[in-house]
Amino acid sequence: MAADLLKRLIAGERGLVPLNLAMLLEKSARLDRGDAPQDVEEHYRRLLLPEIENLRISRQTREEVVATLCAEILRNPDDAMISVCVVTGDESAVKTIVRILTTPPRALTLTEHAIALSHVTKYLPHYLGKGSDFLPKSELERLAHLVRDLGKLEAARSDEDKSAQATIAHFAPQLLTSLERIGIEGS
Repeated sequence: MAADLLKRLIAGERGLVPLNLAMLLEKSARLDRGDAPQDVEEHYRRLLLPEIENLRISRQTREEVVATLCAEILRNPDDAMISVCVVTGDESAVKTIVRILTTPPRALTLTEHAIALSHVTKYLPHYLGKGSDFLPKSELERLAHLVRDLGKLEAARSDEDKSAQATIAHFAPQLLTSLERIGIEGS
């Protein structure tokens, strides 16, 4: 089922596909971390479609799905794939999202920037706290520089861009503070 949802997501299907794949991945990660199975099952029973609410995917399947998404995002970033890829907080996913922010294969949309930034802000400080070798300093400096530049954009015109700018305005200061704590200025 996870493989089917992944194929559908990569093929461009949206609707509930990204949400259900993200929830399956997140559920798997929580169970692998040792969260109480009954609590996890009850939580996701409310979120997932009835036909997949009791589905469990293995750690190996989850890692394969995340790896496939990482490879696809590096070629062709997409806001839905970014959200699904990084929902587990896996190290490879966080590194991939930082990479598409700092060296994108094409110009990212404001929405893609906002979604990627929100996830990086959530997970990157955890990895940086484990050690300074998570990402090269030069990449972290590029990230800080990008985040500062995103904060200087002129006012958005469309509702979608206004929403993305609000997301960026919310998360950018948090990420910059985290980077400054480890000596990354990005000016």
